[in-house]
Parts: sequence; C-alpha cells; structure tokens
Amino acid sequence: MAKNDQELAARKIVIDELTVELNRMLPAVLAETGIKSNLSLNALYGGKFADYINIKDEIIHSPDHFVSIYLDGFLRKANDSREGSAHKRNLALLRASPRLQEYLYIFLKRVYLRNFDALSKKRPPVEEAVIWAGSCSQIPSGFHHNHLAGFNKNWFRIIALVYAWLSFKDERVNTG
Repeated sequence: MAKNDQELAARKIVIDELTVELNRMLPAVLAETGIKSNLSLNALYGGKFADYINIKDEIIHSPDHFVSIYLDGFLRKANDSREGSAHKRNLALLRASPRLQEYLYIFLKRVYLRNFDALSKKRPPVEEAVIWAGSCSQIPSGFHHNHLAGFNKNWFRIIALVYAWLSFKDERVNTG
C-alpha cells in the first residue's frame, strides 16, 4: 500500500471513530440544548467554518489548529454582530452547554480530517486561482495559445486548467 493510501486509510478510521462518538453524544447534546435534530445542529455550527476562517489563504496544520481558528473566528463574528443575532445566540448556547462544547470540538476535528487535502495545502494566489479554475479571460504568461485557434472554448478551458495545474506546485504542510 502506498504511503498516501495508508494515510487516507488511517484518516478514514479516525473519522469513523469520531462519527461513532458524535452519534453516541448526539441525544444528550440535543436534550441539553433543546435543538430539535442533528440537521439543525449542523446548520447552526457545522456549515459556518467558511464564515469564520479565511479558507482561501489559511493553511491549517492540524485538527486542533482548525478548531482554534474556527473558535477565534466564531468569537470575532459573534462579538461584531448585533444583539440578538444568530451568532450571539449560538455563542451563548455554546457557552451554556458543556456537552455541546465537547460535541463541537469532536465535530470540527472530523470536519478537518474529512477536508484534510483541501485545508492542509498551499493554494494558489487569487490571481492564479482564476486561471486555475479555467477562466479564458486571463492567460498565464508563457502560455502560447495561438495554435489553439481552431479549438472551441471548452477545450481551451481544459487546456488552461491543465497548464495551471501542472505549473502550480503542491506544497503540502508537513504534518509529520
């Protein structure tokens, strides 16, 4: 088994263990908080990490690092929000519920591990990301496309995407 396959398998085992733990904790968390369902709980806290973390530029080194910057962003957003806002209510609920705190910590660790590849590597700058996503409006310097005049736009986008992918160095964070 290749090293990456072993890492992926080990990560999947940990994710599965965290999922079992979350499922075990869920009834007590829902009872303590008065939240109606797992879906409601996930809507309140789970889908917000892009609001609290600069996903474009942040390279996240570990699950604990992810939890830390999530909570920093969450606190900042709640403190900057008006009284009675959803962020302030969610923060008050989190502070009042020790079970929810533990659940959120495990949940965020699992989110990080599920998104490890995307969160732990250096991404291209915004200027290059436009090209990387296949835009025809900006062509990287050194890419001569005069010979592509006969191709339709879809082929050109694919070629631009491949070029950007090949020129972008995958600089993963050393997690070992």
